[in-house]
Amino acid sequence: MGGGRRRLESVDGLRALTHLSVIGFHTALVTTALVPSSGGLWDGVRQHPVHTCLVFGGTQVDTMFMLSGLLFKRRGVRDYVATRVARLLPGMIICAALGLALGDDWGGAAAGKVLPYMFFFGNYLDAQKWGSLTMTLAWSNAVDFQVGLVLELLPTPPRESVSYGLIALSLWLRGRLFDVNSINMFLIGEYTHFGRLMSQRTYDWVRDFYDYEWPSSPDPAARSLSAEYVNKMYMRTHTRFGPFVVGTCLAAFLKKSNNNTTTSSAVSTTILRMITTFFAFSILIGPCVPPGDAVPDVGTQFAITAAMRTLSATAAASLLYRALVKADNPWSLPILERFLSAKCWKPVARLSYLSYLIHFRIILELVFRFCKNVALETPGDVARLELCVFAISTLASLSASALLHVWIEAPLQRLIYSLLAPPGGHDTKDFRVCVLKK
Repeated sequence: MGGGRRRLESVDGLRALTHLSVIGFHTALVTTALVPSSGGLWDGVRQHPVHTCLVFGGTQVDTMFMLSGLLFKRRGVRDYVATRVARLLPGMIICAALGLALGDDWGGAAAGKVLPYMFFFGNYLDAQKWGSLTMTLAWSNAVDFQVGLVLELLPTPPRESVSYGLIALSLWLRGRLFDVNSINMFLIGEYTHFGRLMSQRTYDWVRDFYDYEWPSSPDPAARSLSAEYVNKMYMRTHTRFGPFVVGTCLAAFLKKSNNNTTTSSAVSTTILRMITTFFAFSILIGPCVPPGDAVPDVGTQFAITAAMRTLSATAAASLLYRALVKADNPWSLPILERFLSAKCWKPVARLSYLSYLIHFRIILELVFRFCKNVALETPGDVARLELCVFAISTLASLSASALLHVWIEAPLQRLIYSLLAPPGGHDTKDFRVCVLKK
């Protein structure tokens, strides 16, 4: 991918920033449980720039799917299965053990809520019935595994035109499912209060397990909307594969750029670079702007639902392309490459997968066990608490992940790969290089 090791480190930078943003999003979401789901305080929290920046549009996982597509490499079905299972399964085992140790909303059937995710099909089960606060985050592992497996099963890698067709297909599938009253990303964005989105079982579990008195009553309409959206669009591979294909397209563009020896650029190319970069930053940063009270028309809501996730992944891919191409390429943006290649991002990137799986439970403990009696009278009070929870949960999840990786995850990865790998597969000594993709 032209540019050497330092430029490859830009991928670590984007992975680390995306992971930190995921923690921020879940911090903002869970912290809303401490305030009423209606009224002046809630309206102020929704409009506060700290809250909107932490939420960041809620499209962070799509960037991670794009990175998986970028780093995907065909190696044969058996080697792919061995590599991905060895990479993903140990973290899920740790996550499930954490839920069993701390308690979870299993509903008396822990095995039934763990095993579907361990076998990478939990994303196609009813989240209200089979999901749990601990394991439901693993839905993204199922999407990642399933998309990669399909690409491995294809007789030949998709050509560029086929990849564009697949992206169009993903947009069509999402648009086909759009319903202005249910499967609608804009409406989901209007109901971002934690207490309004969860199932009745989980709502009751939080109340009983943490001895927490919710400041608002359940909202059946919002809960029904959330269930419809999650079960038909949010977790399904056939509605989430678009960003993955965007990543494979980025890999193809980078391969082409290796043959580009142009050292100068025309005025038109310079203008195109400026416009592309401006729109990419606008798409990624735009959701951080506090929303107004105006409700967009149905056509805009349709476009948001059908295209926003793939568009966000494409924006991230276009910026990453400018950081990864060779320095003599007209599209190279050295300042972005230096920022993303900073050494501070590497440890976060290396721990991001395990931290992704366990950070949500850490946030739950912080919010419902230690912050439930904090006086929150103004949106500013909530914003300061969100920043504190974000900082503590980030430090705690990364620190725990570092220890768990050394003691449990890494040994399990090597063991599982040695059991599943085909003859001639990667040696377990350099297995770490092979699997650190997500």
